[in-house]
This record gives sequence, C-alpha cells and structure tokens, in this order.
Amino acid sequence: MDWIHRVETSDRPFGVGALVIGLFLVSAGGAMYIIIPASVLPVVMQQLAIGPTAAGWIISVMFGVQVLVSVPAGVGIDRLSNHRVMVLATFGLVGACVLGWRSALRSDYWSLMGSRVLGGVMVTVTWNVSVNIIRRVVNERRQATVFGLFTASAPFGFVMAHLSGPHIVERLSWAAVFVIPATIMMVGVGVFAVASYRRDISGASTEAPKLPDFRRVLTDRRVWSVSILAFLAYSVYVFVNSWAPTYLTQELGLSLGRSGYFVALFPALGILSRSGGGMIADQLFDSRRRPVFIASFVATAPMVAVIGFAPEIVFVLLALIVAGFFVQLGIGLFYAHIGELVEPNVAATAIAVLTAMGFFGSFSGPVVAGVLIETTGTYAPAFGYAIGLALLGVGLAWRLREP
Repeated sequence: MDWIHRVETSDRPFGVGALVIGLFLVSAGGAMYIIIPASVLPVVMQQLAIGPTAAGWIISVMFGVQVLVSVPAGVGIDRLSNHRVMVLATFGLVGACVLGWRSALRSDYWSLMGSRVLGGVMVTVTWNVSVNIIRRVVNERRQATVFGLFTASAPFGFVMAHLSGPHIVERLSWAAVFVIPATIMMVGVGVFAVASYRRDISGASTEAPKLPDFRRVLTDRRVWSVSILAFLAYSVYVFVNSWAPTYLTQELGLSLGRSGYFVALFPALGILSRSGGGMIADQLFDSRRRPVFIASFVATAPMVAVIGFAPEIVFVLLALIVAGFFVQLGIGLFYAHIGELVEPNVAATAIAVLTAMGFFGSFSGPVVAGVLIETTGTYAPAFGYAIGLALLGVGLAWRLREP
C-alpha cells in the first residue's frame, strides 16, 4: 500500500516510534487497571465483605467480556478508522476507571462490576486496534521485534500494579486503585494523538474483506492452534498474577507489601522476555516460532510447581523469576505469527481471535483457581490446574506447523 510506504520511508522516523510509545502507555495503563485489585485483594474482600470467588470475578469479569467482544471488535477495526477508534476507546476506558472509583467509595460491589464490564470492552478495543496499527505502520521485517516490545506493556502495567497497589491503599484509599491507572492512559493517548497527526492509519484496506474472507479466518486450524496456545499461556500467567499475592500472604506469612514486591518480579521478567522473544526467534531459530513456543511451556510447568509446593520462600522467589520469564516468552510472537497466517485485509480479525482466546484464558484462570481454593480450602489444586495447562501447551506447541 502506498500509505504504508510513506510511513515507513518518512523523514520523521521519531513519529512512528512515538506512536508506538503512546500505544504502549495506553496498554500499560489498561493492564494496570485490570490486575491492580489482585495486589490488594485481602483489602478488597474485607471492604466489600466478599469471598475469594466473588473477589476473583472482579478481575476475571473484564477478561470474560473481552472474550465476547474481541472478534466483533476485530471485524469492525478491519473496516473503520483506527485513529478514531483508538482515541474514543481510550476515553471510554478512562471513564470506566472513574466509575469504578466512585463505586468502590460506596462499597457497591455490583456497580463496581458494571464499571469493570465497561472497562473490559474498552481494553479489548484499544488492544486490538493498537496491534492492527502497529501491523500497518511497521515494516514486516521488524514486526516480531516491535510486537514483542509492545506486548511488554502488559507486564509493565502488571508490575506497576503490584508495586503501587499497597502504597495507594496506605496513602490514599483502597478505592483509588481503580482510578490511578487512568492517568497513564491519558498520557499515552496524548502522545498517540500527536504522533499520529496527519498520518494515514485509517485501517481501511484497499480491498475490503468479504464474508468468505472472514469465514476462512474463523475456520483456519493454524489460527486456532496459535490461539489455543495463547489461551494456555495467559491462563497460567494471569492465575499467578491474581492469586500469588494472596497465597504468599496467607500461606507463607508475608506482609501484603512484601508479597507485592515479590510477585511484581513475575510480570517484570516479561518485559525482557516479551521484548526478546521475537529477536530470539529471528536470530537463533531463523525466524521459526515453534522452538520458542515449546521452550516457553517446557520451562513454565516445573516452575509453577515450585511456586505452589516449595516450602522455602527463597525457592518460590527464584521460581517466580524463571516462570515469569518463560511463560511470557512466546506472547509477543503470537501476535506476529498470527498475521503471517492470513491475508492482510483480515489480519485484525485473526488478531481478534487470538486476543479472544488469550482473554478467555485470562478470564478462566483466576475464576477456576478461586473456585478450587474456596471449595478445597487449599491452594494445591489451583496450582495443579496451572501445571496441567502448561503441560498441554508443550504438547500443542510440539505439533504446531510453521507457515
């Protein structure tokens, strides 16, 4: 496309970099908003007078909504102005943060859940349209690296949540955890708006996708194989992020602040691994994705077992570091790989399928864990569930075919 050529050969290369930075900040703020209740979950349960299952839904409801709206959002993004969708969805997400803060001030559980539903819709749209914009403005040879850098926004947001959550509660109020992430989103959308000014990122393809094009995407086994891998990886990743702070507090006797610091290491390693996954695939494996996916799950399974069953905190800490690196190693590659399997005019739809399955894993992980913990009174079955998911990932990645 001519406009892609103009962007990539522009004499304003900083504009493309700044555009990606703006998208990164919006995504990081969204990730922080999603997970920050987990960093103070004992306080949330006390203030709302709820149990582990209801508390898990505060996090998981966003992912559940995202599963439902991701594919319709992707279809729309393939046909609408990406710039306008990005800006409006970000402001909608900021509005959800404000509504959540007001609901928490009133200790209104169901109103808070409603704000999280709205937030789930907006996070889905901002994520999918961000991926589509990057796919359109970045040279194909660099997409795996840039996608790795962009997807590092999620663990960056998780790290900020785990580190800041206890301090926000201590210095402001527990309700403030739902609104602080909005400040990061506002900075990000401002940078994006300036960097994308007078750039053609409309998202309108020269050849509009038709119904058979969408049907081919939704029935492509390769698309679904990669998407199921995303489901498994995100299930394990969000399970640990959601319940490890409470596990370390209740089972290993750490304070909420110290557990937040320790658990922050888990997503923090993803900033490195997601950024480096694309480079590892390109440099070490001649652009093959399968070896990276296999390594990710092979290393994750035993480390999750150590987190859940090691008696000494030093072993748990080391396992959090190793698992945090490997469980996220393939996540950036998923988004680069999915676009390699389909035609450009339906790439956003394929991305949406991948995102929906990833969000389904993110949704189911904390909920299933909460039910297992509440039913059995122990964390062992929940960690066993996560280990089983990682082992399934090994088998599926082993059978994956390169394009």
